[in-house]
Amino acid sequence: MKHSKIIIIQIIILSLLIFSIYTPTLIGIYKKVSTNKDYTHALLMPFIAGYLIWERRKDLLNIQIKPCLKIFPLILFTFLFSLYGVLGSDISAARISWWLWLVCIVIFCYGIDAFKTLFLPLIMLGFMIPLPQHVQAPLTMSLKLISSKLAFFIINTAGIPVHVEGNIIDLGDVQLQVVDACSGLRYVLPLIALGILCAYFF
Repeated sequence: MKHSKIIIIQIIILSLLIFSIYTPTLIGIYKKVSTNKDYTHALLMPFIAGYLIWERRKDLLNIQIKPCLKIFPLILFTFLFSLYGVLGSDISAARISWWLWLVCIVIFCYGIDAFKTLFLPLIMLGFMIPLPQHVQAPLTMSLKLISSKLAFFIINTAGIPVHVEGNIIDLGDVQLQVVDACSGLRYVLPLIALGILCAYFF
């Protein structure tokens, strides 16, 4: 019982520490995902992670704590990476460093066994982070091209004359453009997260 109380107190202190250091970053993530329809799934991730942690609470309380001090240099690196993101106006670096720092802190304070137990909740929290623009832009374009080719195949199979150039579908009198919202990106990430959860539960 005493061991359980100590772990709970440590988790509370650790949570307060994380939020105090990364409050601006977390607020930025919230503003991004709450206004961008591509990331509305991110708002559910903390609750899903919390449920997964609650489900494995008995395993967590029975884990033998073995702090991994060797990972401290990586903790320092992630913190410096965060400073680079904030001071260098690279908001994506700050967002990614928050998640990396959280993973490193879990291993540093509680050990590899705790990390293995918390692996899935940590992965779910990772889905909160919006993709960097230099990753999202080419990914969106690739998905739009795939959508255009798929539309061409379906329309052509139906016997309707159609020509596709890039993300423009030319039907002769009418031209249709596959815009970013039609890329399917807003469904890809939630479906990946859902697939991981289904693999875990079933």
